[in-house]
Amino acid sequence: MTIASGLNLGGNVLAKVNKSLPQPNDFVAVPGGAENTNDGVVMVNNQGPALSAGDTFTLFSQAVTGGNTLSVLGAGVIWTNHLAVDGGISVHSTTVPHPVIQGTKIANANTLVFNGNNGYPGAPFAVLFSTNLASPNWTVVATGAFDGTGAFSVTNTITPGAPRAFYRLQQ
Repeated sequence: MTIASGLNLGGNVLAKVNKSLPQPNDFVAVPGGAENTNDGVVMVNNQGPALSAGDTFTLFSQAVTGGNTLSVLGAGVIWTNHLAVDGGISVHSTTVPHPVIQGTKIANANTLVFNGNNGYPGAPFAVLFSTNLASPNWTVVATGAFDGTGAFSVTNTITPGAPRAFYRLQQ
């Protein structure tokens, strides 16, 4: 447990949870106000048994003003963010969507555009590139975040005369 007289979040938060422990999660007691002033991510690391829909964790001792703008990700589940209501989060579902590339097109001779959906809204993703599909070494060529509906679009420059290329979407 951490005690803070006032808390001003301006970025990302890492929270550890383990529902089998008497204190099942990291917890910040804030006798003063708690406020988030920036978009960011609460990354949850589950260190215990598998999580179930309805599991709830109180991360802050009070509501976090602006806490609803934080994305809650991690632990292989979909989260409900109620930080702005009571300082907590809960497991909404254990079925995580898997992004699907729905379309590709050559926008001009040097630009490949691909898009899709079914990502987790607000979650980050990376596009990886390799000239060898079996290679363990892939290079990140683009990063982004799924929009509010889980959709994404990526534009990538094609180098004329370059070898055949393969792309992967990583979340």
